[in-house]
Amino acid sequence: IGIDGKMTELAGPEFAGLDRFDARKLVVQKMEELGLLVKIEDYTIQLPLCDRCGTVIEPLLSEQWFAKQQEIAEPAMKVVQDGLVNFVPDRYARIYLEWMGRIQPWCISRQLWWGHRIPVWWTEDGKYSAGRDAADAATRLGVDISAVRQDEDVLDTWFSSALWPHATLGWPHKTADLDFWYPTNLLSTAQDIVFLWVARMIMTGLDFMGEIPFHDVYVHATVLDEKGDRMSKSKGNGVDPLVLIAQYGADALRFYLLQHAGKNQDIKYREEGVKLAGQFCNKLWNASRFVMMNLEGTDNVGAIESTECKRTVPDRWILSRLNATVEEVNSRLATYDMDDAMRAIYFFLWDEFCDWYLEIVKPRLREESKDRDVAQAVVKHVLETTLRLLHPMTPFITEEIWHALLGDEVEGKTILLATYPAADTALADPTAEAKLSSVIDTIRAFRNMRQELGLPIGQKLPAAFVPTNVEGSNTVSTNLESILHLARLTDLAFHSDPPAGSGWVGNPVELGEIFLQIGDALDVPKELERIEKELASLEGDLVGSDAKLSNAQFTDKAPAAIVNKEREYNAGMREKQTKLAERRTMLSAIK
Repeated sequence: IGIDGKMTELAGPEFAGLDRFDARKLVVQKMEELGLLVKIEDYTIQLPLCDRCGTVIEPLLSEQWFAKQQEIAEPAMKVVQDGLVNFVPDRYARIYLEWMGRIQPWCISRQLWWGHRIPVWWTEDGKYSAGRDAADAATRLGVDISAVRQDEDVLDTWFSSALWPHATLGWPHKTADLDFWYPTNLLSTAQDIVFLWVARMIMTGLDFMGEIPFHDVYVHATVLDEKGDRMSKSKGNGVDPLVLIAQYGADALRFYLLQHAGKNQDIKYREEGVKLAGQFCNKLWNASRFVMMNLEGTDNVGAIESTECKRTVPDRWILSRLNATVEEVNSRLATYDMDDAMRAIYFFLWDEFCDWYLEIVKPRLREESKDRDVAQAVVKHVLETTLRLLHPMTPFITEEIWHALLGDEVEGKTILLATYPAADTALADPTAEAKLSSVIDTIRAFRNMRQELGLPIGQKLPAAFVPTNVEGSNTVSTNLESILHLARLTDLAFHSDPPAGSGWVGNPVELGEIFLQIGDALDVPKELERIEKELASLEGDLVGSDAKLSNAQFTDKAPAAIVNKEREYNAGMREKQTKLAERRTMLSAIK
């Protein structure tokens, strides 16, 4: 078949000049005439079509340009072996080296209408030479420039792309951009073009520039659909990011992807994850509104440095935790552990800053508080630092809040150019962290007792505390207001022994032992009776469920979905049974 889709002379005189489709019909006819046709049957084939015009694409042997690779591949292997170019995750270095060690000549020509023309010129008698231009090639061939024509093929797209790190900066000329930007620090890329592009850029960079194009190659995760399949238009399983951005925000989508950008696996997309990331952004927004609301009417909140001698244990704790988070995030980003960095930020902002510190500091932010200025300075500093820490991950919401928080201080500026947070060893305070950690443990213990006893969350109850030692007593007394507020207690009496009298239930904590006085908040005998009835009912249900799951006729023959549902139901009943038994034990211990 010729390049025009017609049969050539090599097809024989009966077929030469015929269109390929007509020739095929004639072949069948000739086979019938010669008695060579046994039978005709229909079958399905994969027919390649041109994506532009729909024409059937035929296999056609043609001459192509190839470039030897082994000579330039060896230096490109050595820079990886010597650690001058690092792959992240490092397993891609092994894959890269294995492929480069078996590299074959590269077909660099393409028959397309666009692209870089192959730098080869021909004479009419079939001689050819490479050259920088027509004049250079003519000189090499020893002919006049009018006697040469350039090859019509263009370079493979990946060959052109391999020149990217230096060609876009002015090469082959020595430019300021080339001097400043080559080599660069990082190439972030996908796993499927490590050979098509990354290897080619390293080879051409070393060959043309004499230097590596980049130091680190970060091979990022691929976003798959919920089933773990690659997204594609033909499958119809793709997700439109613009739709998600309209629904949840660009920051939420960015944060979700970074949360799951681990080194060891691709990302199975879940819309629920984007929704949760959106809730994180809402948490940041609402916390920021609360902070700014409590800064209103204050013309000049003092610098954090001026509060050092006045800081409470919670102040020192949150500043120490902020410092630890900054250190962790910077450390993780430096090793491209994006998911770990996001986990650290998420936990600090949501749990430590919002759920604990802001709740503890609320009474001090009231106007009548004697150290309101200290609390204001701390919350402003922590929020502003967190915004700068978060900015690369959630740029839009952090820019908006940063301007609202700092107002005239940053008029005409952008958080993008603000100094990125660095760890400050002066803020590290292990003592404060240990003390407040034990206070939080005490508050959680009170809350858990309420939940396990089935008591209303908002109902305040009297409590007692038996400290293990003087240090535990001092820690609780120093943070008494916070414990009363967050544990919903009317008072907390200090005892040397467990409290006497009726209605007390206790639990050990790190600092000692805590007790709640139930009083009339719960009818203990009635609650125990209810628990016994519920446990008896659960026991009966479990007997039936256990019998079903131990029956091979059911587990082997029933649909997997039904068997799994029964197992989940059984596990849920056992978990409920355990919790009820624990509550029964606790209520039975009430004096």
